Amino acid sequence: MKKQPSRFQFSHRKIDALPVPPADHRSSNVEYSDLVESGLRIAVYKSGRKSWRHRYTFLGKKCAQTIGEYPAINLDMARECIRENKRLLAKDIDPKEEREQARNALTFQQFADEHYLPFAKKERKSYKDIENRLKLRLLPKFGSMLLTQIGKRHVSELHRQLKDEVSAITANRYLTQLGGMFGCAVEWGYAPENPVRGIRQFDEGGPRTRYLADDELVSFTTVLWQDCLSGNQSSRALFMLLSCGHRVQEVLSQRWENFNLENGVGYLADAKKKGKPRPFPLNSHLLKLLKIMYAERNPDCPWLFPSKTSASGHQEGMRRTFQTTMKKAGVENLRQHDLRRTFASGLARKGVSAMAIRDLLGHADVRTTQKVYAHIDLGTLRDASDAFGDEISAALN
Repeated sequence: MKKQPSRFQFSHRKIDALPVPPADHRSSNVEYSDLVESGLRIAVYKSGRKSWRHRYTFLGKKCAQTIGEYPAINLDMARECIRENKRLLAKDIDPKEEREQARNALTFQQFADEHYLPFAKKERKSYKDIENRLKLRLLPKFGSMLLTQIGKRHVSELHRQLKDEVSAITANRYLTQLGGMFGCAVEWGYAPENPVRGIRQFDEGGPRTRYLADDELVSFTTVLWQDCLSGNQSSRALFMLLSCGHRVQEVLSQRWENFNLENGVGYLADAKKKGKPRPFPLNSHLLKLLKIMYAERNPDCPWLFPSKTSASGHQEGMRRTFQTTMKKAGVENLRQHDLRRTFASGLARKGVSAMAIRDLLGHADVRTTQKVYAHIDLGTLRDASDAFGDEISAALN
């Protein structure tokens, strides 16, 4: 049989026919070169295994990179890999180093937990706000993505979404935080570029003060309650949002284990208190709804608002139902976050103290009221929550 030359035009037939080196061969493998794609090699080992390689010169130094095994990587794939490497070399980028960086790339969650949060805790006065934004929006959105995968489009989508659902001010604060995080990631060598650069902040135009007026509250809650009783999951989430004044993701990510329906108490993870759950009372209509939901739940599912399509396992949004409810109720210019503001304004109109309202809302910045917190017991908060529950009852009746 004619011996295969060390340089020939690769084909699958010829590669399959390559002989295995004898046991007494001086090297562990024999290497062959492709006449079509310069630099492409295939090594045949004594075990019979075949592996692709790329031999190239980078900044005057001879280098080699293992591409992968044959036939898992076929000839076309190997040649395309070599061509991609050559495109990198033309930009003075070492393909081997580039591949190592890709393999060692961090997810957004890893970067936040292992690098940015320890830095922010020492260097940023707004650490609590940073931690809360990560927990509420940024980690659910970007946590599982590699830093190198997050582009301008992803950031811009979140920026617009926050403006629509909350406010321009909140959207801009998140954008600023992301820009700072990616700035550090670039500086520390974990990301090639900052995807926030070039995205303009929204005109804030002063704080938003929109909430449901009395007649709007009547029509909105009536429509919402009817849809809740008909089994609409998103309507039930919106009703909970209105009834307890929590943030959207705080409601959607709730688990059944966080509720004691017999005592009418729910619990919410509180970042500012080192993860200790923060109790909150359930007013009468919300408690009634939760008991209905509990009876209808899947015992194997931990979520109040489960989803079969989301990566988290729970519902991630309810924008369409919110828009439908607004249309049915004849309400305009309302955002989901305005329901939280409606809850607070309803309590204020009932004469509930500002500190009790602040505790029910779970605001992140509570440094000036921490001493007061110790004197607000659950009974006081229950009275405060039931005060707004009375408003809902009046609207429904």
